[in-house]
Amino acid sequence: MTTAYFLTGSLNDQDNDFEIKVSITGKESALDTLTYDVSLTDLSVPAALLWQASGPDFLACLQEMEGFLSDNFITLYSKIRTSAERDSLVDKELEGFILNHLDY
Repeated sequence: MTTAYFLTGSLNDQDNDFEIKVSITGKESALDTLTYDVSLTDLSVPAALLWQASGPDFLACLQEMEGFLSDNFITLYSKIRTSAERDSLVDKELEGFILNHLDY
């Protein structure tokens, strides 16, 4: 299953749009573990993959992305799901991640 989100944000203090895709694979049986493949794309540049990670825990992928965002002066403001498929855990964790990193 792949879930995609349109993200508003800024890059070097300039408005910018991004897309994050989260592909979840694995759960064939109760013994299998999930794998989260996460990629962040800059929509202002055609096919510009900025960052990607993979792991058994979506929150760990977000924590890894946090360093990348900070190092590259990227701030995320909001998300809009653009795919028909939805994973409630991914949706909730991504929303919390964005809200917890906003500067007021």
